[in-house]
Amino acid sequence: MHRNSKSPPSTFLSSGIFPALMIAGVYGYFLLFSQFAFLEIVHTRVADDVKIKIVLACMAIGGLLGGFTVLKWQNPRSLRIGMCGCALAALLALLPLGLIGLAAISFFMGVSLGTTTVSLAGLLPGCLRGANRCQWAGIGTGLGYALCNVPTLFQSSPSQQAVITCGMMGVALLASFFVAWDAPAQKSMQEISYRWWLIVVAFFALVWMDSAAFYVIQHAPDLKKATWGGEMLWRNAGLHFFSAWIAGLLLDRKKMRQVIISAVMILALASWWVNEESTRYLTGWCYPIGVSLYSTALIAWPGLIAGSLGSWQRAAWVFGIAGWIGSGQGIGMAENLQRLPSWFIIVALAVVIATLTSGNGKKSWWRRALLMVMGGVFFLSQKYDLRESSNDAIERGKNVYVAEGCIHCHSQYLRPGSIDESYWGESQQWEKIISAQPVLIGNRRQGPDLTNIAGRRSAVWLREHFIEPRQFNPNSSMPSYGYLFEDNRGNDLIAYLQADVGRSMNDSLARSAAWTGFPDDDRNVDLALGKKLFDEHCSVCHGLTAMGDGVMAQKFMKPPANLRAGPFSWSAIRPDENHEVTLQRIVRFGIPGTDMPGHETWTAEQVKSVAAYLLQLREN
Repeated sequence: MHRNSKSPPSTFLSSGIFPALMIAGVYGYFLLFSQFAFLEIVHTRVADDVKIKIVLACMAIGGLLGGFTVLKWQNPRSLRIGMCGCALAALLALLPLGLIGLAAISFFMGVSLGTTTVSLAGLLPGCLRGANRCQWAGIGTGLGYALCNVPTLFQSSPSQQAVITCGMMGVALLASFFVAWDAPAQKSMQEISYRWWLIVVAFFALVWMDSAAFYVIQHAPDLKKATWGGEMLWRNAGLHFFSAWIAGLLLDRKKMRQVIISAVMILALASWWVNEESTRYLTGWCYPIGVSLYSTALIAWPGLIAGSLGSWQRAAWVFGIAGWIGSGQGIGMAENLQRLPSWFIIVALAVVIATLTSGNGKKSWWRRALLMVMGGVFFLSQKYDLRESSNDAIERGKNVYVAEGCIHCHSQYLRPGSIDESYWGESQQWEKIISAQPVLIGNRRQGPDLTNIAGRRSAVWLREHFIEPRQFNPNSSMPSYGYLFEDNRGNDLIAYLQADVGRSMNDSLARSAAWTGFPDDDRNVDLALGKKLFDEHCSVCHGLTAMGDGVMAQKFMKPPANLRAGPFSWSAIRPDENHEVTLQRIVRFGIPGTDMPGHETWTAEQVKSVAAYLLQLREN
């Protein structure tokens, strides 16, 4: 193990500030870039869901490889190399790369993150000393989470977040040069009477539940708005910081079991309460607390709590099994869910409590029971689609669709080989359409076809459009259905329309990516028409002055773009096409996967006129 030969630093420098900054920088990078910004960048450049999963799988493989490979070195140099790699990956992601390039960056980022996290946890015993060292780990963890919830940072564009997190990792790297590294052999500061692999199992179940809950909430607008909507970000930042700080204080007082059990119980309550509208607001308070409690224990346990001997090996296993595999399983399980199944919450809760209350770990029946439970959870999550609750909502939503007479103005039938497919996507097989009960082809088409609506309109947009259609189109003949949201019928209707979101999204992305512009002989551009259409259809979100301050702007998780000053993360100049064509594509198809809708039925003149008007705004 490397030992710093320099003289001991001053009391101020050795107090833990610099190790805390390292922890904050690494957590901030992981949360804000690898989990958010990079995913959004991938979604804008890759039009196929399978390919997106390939890119993300490369990150997980790289993380496992980096975490276990670094065991050969075990010195501060590996931490700094990993930090440099993470920062470089964030900058490389800004390049206009395709699938292969993004997969390579994802793998490189995974290797760098795996190297960084294992090195940091393994080295902490040598740079945090004294009775309050877990407290400093909590401060660093809380600071990292809090920074990611600062509204200005959270609501930045993906490219801005990439640069910001590169700066975070730079601060962490700089802090590493002000730390005196020393990791002498020592006994555990807290005697653990059960085998350390049971701790890995507990963290695995925690991360699995957390990742599943986070994914469900993040992709269900009604849940997200109630838990971490824009006005709640500062509250969440404070909850994260103080919860992590308290966790560190408790860990210093040898309360490891109490911290982890408290974390899983709070997370279980948060996951349970989010399923009901009347208790959903409580999730917004509980979720940040539970996450910060176990995240502090996760970074502190390998070395600060379990002891410096073997800290690197424990870090590699806990971050590999719980961090990479656990989070992947949680996200994979929740992909098609709109609510978290109650049985899964109970099983995850039972696994964590069982691992931490199993005596000294020598009772073999505990091991067999835990392995059977984990195997059962894994089997069920892979075998079944786990859509019990969402299927109920979809079925209820279908009944609302029929009862409200939506069939009279909207079709769910795209005529093969007709202009329908250029407007609304790929047609379905006739046999599937007529086998529905009841058949919902539609009587007459006064509004758009709703076959692939999930890929063309977000759930948030649908909700606001149901409440007040003429906000988005002053000439709309659609009545308001705001009364449906006085109970749960409106949410059920949205669940029905969003039921096929995976296939519909892939179709929308593919059609948008394949579109090469209107024919060259169609050159009609009317700036006056472009302004008129913008004022009528776009200003409700982007504002009459296109500054991103429309009356609906605060309804969305991320405010609409400022179309004058940028940043233009979605409509930046592409090296392979004319800038005007890029804008036309967005006007016509929207941005699938976001709240930005398309205007599929607009004529070439209308689309070109709006795109030309937007270019004029930028130039001015």
